[in-house]
Amino acid sequence: MDFSEFFRDNLKIAYGCTEPVAVALAASHAARLIKEKKFRKIEIITDRNILKNGFGAGIPNSNGMIGNVFAASLGAFIADPDKGFSIFNDIPDNTLKAAEKFFKEKRISISVDKSKTGIYIFIKIYTYDDDYAVAIVKDDHLGICKLIKNGQEIFSKEKHTEKKKQTKFFEDVSIDDLVNHVSECEISLLKPVQKALDVNMEASKYGIANPSGIKLGNTLKKMWDDNTLCHNAENMIKYSVAAACDARMGGESVPVMTLCGSGNQGIAATIPIFCWCDFNNIKDKNLILRATALSCLITGFIKERLGKLSPICGCVAASGSGAAAGITFINGHPEKTGGTIANLLADITGVICDGAKGSCSLKLSTACGMAPLYSTLAINGCIVDEKNGIIEDTIEKTIENLREVAQDGMALVDEKVVNIFEKKISLSDTGKR
Repeated sequence: MDFSEFFRDNLKIAYGCTEPVAVALAASHAARLIKEKKFRKIEIITDRNILKNGFGAGIPNSNGMIGNVFAASLGAFIADPDKGFSIFNDIPDNTLKAAEKFFKEKRISISVDKSKTGIYIFIKIYTYDDDYAVAIVKDDHLGICKLIKNGQEIFSKEKHTEKKKQTKFFEDVSIDDLVNHVSECEISLLKPVQKALDVNMEASKYGIANPSGIKLGNTLKKMWDDNTLCHNAENMIKYSVAAACDARMGGESVPVMTLCGSGNQGIAATIPIFCWCDFNNIKDKNLILRATALSCLITGFIKERLGKLSPICGCVAASGSGAAAGITFINGHPEKTGGTIANLLADITGVICDGAKGSCSLKLSTACGMAPLYSTLAINGCIVDEKNGIIEDTIEKTIENLREVAQDGMALVDEKVVNIFEKKISLSDTGKR
């Protein structure tokens, strides 16, 4: 069993929230097909989760702009999709000014195609010369699948490559298999996890020193310094994850290591492990690395079942579970991993995803700050069993119940959240925070 491919494919550095990034990249692909950048209008159609998750997220290096609409404008004028998740890094002033002018002229429309599932982005750019270009993204934030110019298909993923089934890394494995893997694998295989820890802790430090978003991390750290916040590992975790999330959601130009397509999931799966060890003076670097790897793998295990974007908060259900399990591993009780996850899922499963935005730091700090409690309870024999709610006699069955609740049971919740966002769009254009 080797999860090197999982780490390679799912740990990626990004500047800014990955949903506006994906919209910007699609616009950038379409714009590259047009020689003269005399854009007349841009049309955006997305699935409901891209609309939801990009609605209130800050755009790095944009003078405080937010949302998918401005992301499309900026991506079109950047016209360099090869930058990938770093598309919002190092934006020339003239490019930003052109994007701001186009945006303020209200020549960009956005709508939702509720028939689309998974990631879907359709961008159509019209010019004053009656040219147009289309880019379509499916299934993955970087998954460009079709490019069209003036009705002529320029690129089709289906035609150029065999239609590849999305890799299932965790289809035939158990949670115990993941624990055994991180316990026994060569430590050199976990180098990408160390990079994730380093990058995300730097984002946390930046967020504390440079308050952004809702300023939760900075505020909690001030309370810590003033001794109005109890000095324990839980609160250190809270202010550390919140600060990194504040910086990311606030549109700061700070790199974050994403996990399964989400920077916030990357933050929530890594920073709590470091903080727990830092507070408790645990210096074993290999142990910290193995515990963080377990946290990332459990996040991936759950997200593979929930889907990349879902009605419930992946940072709570998936990364929160991973962080709690990682702390249990650090504390020398890997046999309590399933019980630790069960405790979390019995408690805070129902936290909805109402988009990526500044207040995500509250959800991250809540789930991650509670992670040590779920771990300590399990280690001390307090584990929620199958007589309670969605909990089953195995953690794998419990996670399947979670999938059923999230994907089937909460679909209407997701629809209602998107309806609220559509009303907000119709009332006013997405603008400055």
